[in-house]
Amino acid sequence: MSVVGKTTSIVGSTLSANLSNQATVGAATLKLQTAGAVVSLDSSSASVQASQVKLGGGSGSTSQPSSQPVKITRVQLNDSQGKPRANVRVLLTSGNEQRVTVLDANGVLELVGDASFQISFPDDSGAKK
Repeated sequence: MSVVGKTTSIVGSTLSANLSNQATVGAATLKLQTAGAVVSLDSSSASVQASQVKLGGGSGSTSQPSSQPVKITRVQLNDSQGKPRANVRVLLTSGNEQRVTVLDANGVLELVGDASFQISFPDDSGAKK
C-alpha cells in the first residue's frame, strides 16, 4: 500500500501497525508526541521531554525503577544581552574521556547522573565556564 501527497493526514482515535520485518520513517524532522511527552529527531539531535525518561539496556529490557531521584544538572549559555545561545557545541571532559554535544534551541544542556565534567564551549572563546 502507498499513500502519496504533499500533505497527508491520518485522523482517528487509534493507529496500529503490525509489521513482521522492518519500519523506516524518513523525514527532515520527526516528532512523536503524547499528552505528556515528546520525542523529537532532526539531522543533528534527538531530544526527549517527559516527566520521567527510562533508558533500557541493549538487550531490549527495560530499566528497573530507582528509589533514588535522578540527578539532573542544567547548563545554560546566554549571550551578553541574556538571550539563549542555541545550537552551540559543548565539550564535556572527565579524566581521559571527552564528549561533544550541542545546546538545544533554548541554549540548554541537561546532564543526567552523578558524573562530574569540565565544561567548555570550543566555538565561543568568550563563554564563561
